[in-house]
Amino acid sequence: MSRKRRTHSAVFKAKVAVAAIRGEKTLAELSEQFQIHSNQIQNWKKQLLNGAEDLFENGSGQKKRKRSGLVSLDSYWRFISDLCLARQPLNLNGMMWSF
Repeated sequence: MSRKRRTHSAVFKAKVAVAAIRGEKTLAELSEQFQIHSNQIQNWKKQLLNGAEDLFENGSGQKKRKRSGLVSLDSYWRFISDLCLARQPLNLNGMMWSF
């Protein structure tokens, strides 16, 4: 019997990707926790890291985003801060970051 294909919200994908970036758990542990294949977790993590550079574009990048119907930079940062646990460090490639 085949499983029905699942669709995941952007909030769920971001939550999983941030958990993967933090590095507090292995991919196998995250896979079990979120019931998602580890390849999918890696893909979402790469998408988040590749899209992070768009946050630091000049003002012209913001105008393009508004015209294309994407969310504003302020609402994106509020979304990211909501996902991060309060005052827990983020480990990116051995460097500690605090929000």
